[in-house]
Amino acid sequence: MTLFDYSSLAPGAKRVIVVGCGGLGSVLAGELAEAGHRVRVIDQNRAALDTLPPGPVSDGVITPVLGDGTSEADLLRASIRDVDLFIAATGSDSTNALAAQMAQYLFDVQTAVCRIDQPSSKSLYEGLGLVAISATGLASEAIMTATKGE
Repeated sequence: MTLFDYSSLAPGAKRVIVVGCGGLGSVLAGELAEAGHRVRVIDQNRAALDTLPPGPVSDGVITPVLGDGTSEADLLRASIRDVDLFIAATGSDSTNALAAQMAQYLFDVQTAVCRIDQPSSKSLYEGLGLVAISATGLASEAIMTATKGE
């Protein structure tokens, strides 16, 4: 069973799974949907899924999935075999790394991105073949760039 409607995808549009529907996951889902992609958002908390933008949810562009992004059964229920991009954006580095590894190695997802809070872990996760994004590292770089010359 596939949940993604292939017929309505515009050329270049991706099928995306976002794990985690906190502030970052919800914003990412909205921005991805606005860019024309189809998004499944997995979270264990029903109230978190309620924060998704209602328009894209009612239009079927964003589909909330109540579940665990590290559960093989829940990933299959979210049609992981059909995705082009997987983003793990929970508040837990280890959960994000596990979910992204599962996507990449169990389900052959081409691009698996994981959010990390500890910049010191970035090279470890990148060594596993994951795209690791550190919000702390990005903020630090932006602050240093903004304050050059002072």
